[in-house]
Amino acid sequence: MILLRKAHIYDVRSSHHDTIKDVLIERGQISRIAKQITAPPKAKVISSPSLSISPGWLDIGTYNGEPGYEYREDLDSLRTAASQGGYIALAPFPSGQPTIDSKGQLHFLKSQSEGHIVNIYPIAALTKKCEGKELAELQDLAKAGACAYSDGDATNMDQSQMIRAMQYLRSLEGLSIIPVSNPADGEIHEGKSSVTMGLVGIPAHHELKVIEEIVQAQKYAGGKSLIYNISTEQALKRVKRSNLDTTISVACLNLIYDENDVADFDINLKVSPPLRSSQDKKALIRAVQNGDINVITSHHRPLSKEEKDQPFGLAMHGASTLETVFGSLNTYTDLPIDRILHCLSVGPHEALGIPCQEIKVGSSAYLTLIDEKNKDVHPSLVSKGVNNPFHNKKMKGSILGLIRAGELYLHD
Repeated sequence: MILLRKAHIYDVRSSHHDTIKDVLIERGQISRIAKQITAPPKAKVISSPSLSISPGWLDIGTYNGEPGYEYREDLDSLRTAASQGGYIALAPFPSGQPTIDSKGQLHFLKSQSEGHIVNIYPIAALTKKCEGKELAELQDLAKAGACAYSDGDATNMDQSQMIRAMQYLRSLEGLSIIPVSNPADGEIHEGKSSVTMGLVGIPAHHELKVIEEIVQAQKYAGGKSLIYNISTEQALKRVKRSNLDTTISVACLNLIYDENDVADFDINLKVSPPLRSSQDKKALIRAVQNGDINVITSHHRPLSKEEKDQPFGLAMHGASTLETVFGSLNTYTDLPIDRILHCLSVGPHEALGIPCQEIKVGSSAYLTLIDEKNKDVHPSLVSKGVNNPFHNKKMKGSILGLIRAGELYLHD
């Protein structure tokens, strides 16, 4: 039995949204929500000066290095980092070696959810080895439990292959996830910073070109897609005009930083998609505020010291962010907290078609617990990735723990 004392509830679907209530959890379910509840005998009472709760968070496209790249991140370190960051579930891209392009590999990844507070929903490869040439065994992968299909950060598919994949997935009622950025395009956003720094810029029109290909392919093939981590205002407007069954995600760093923040050659801000113009950042923030974007991803890309600690032009793209998404958004943006929490919880679940438990009596208790006003928090970084841009920075808001079907995980 668990009693959450004076919890600020954030769930726009719930009649209790934006209220402060006691919440009692018995046998894995929410049994009572009221202004005040007397603690039953032997109940575990959770309280904090600014205790807040939301439906459990899900991150889409998280980098998992197992198998093949365990030195960057293995499943154990990944799930530990996820729980530290407030995530109760992950949908990793099929980025290991071998890639998740067969039901055997998918079964392996699903089996790793057992015995851990953080659940794994595998995203299967769209094409074999994510090479963009031959479609993977999509029907077998669907039967094995793939939640969606993507070649991850690899963008090797041409438009004709994209159309074939979308047509096949339409028959399976499957979701294609297509990133709009390729690290091979350049170093940072093409703009005044790239000129000043003497680096190869990545033009905004590169992203617009990819968006146009996705839109035209989906118009022809039908089905549904998630456009993964859009970064420019032009591309955002094009997707909105298309009126297709399309969800959009944005990476947390693209809501916090812009191209000006890279000017001091901070290698931990060398990411893909790149940090764009201040105008692009403002457009993305507006889209989150007004509901055009309902998914914020960590875009967690952990790297080793050898891969990242290089001259800026040689360092690999990516930031290790899983543990700091909430704190960084809560500290360095003006986004309302209810929108932040919605885009970390309900939005990602709805995008993948995975049920997200509402905060109401009778629902299973899948919750993330935070203290939204706790100040001067130093993030506890347990990921193997050394490339976190918020290392040694103080933030507002802390993760208190997770509840999954009555199982309680509290941070020290």
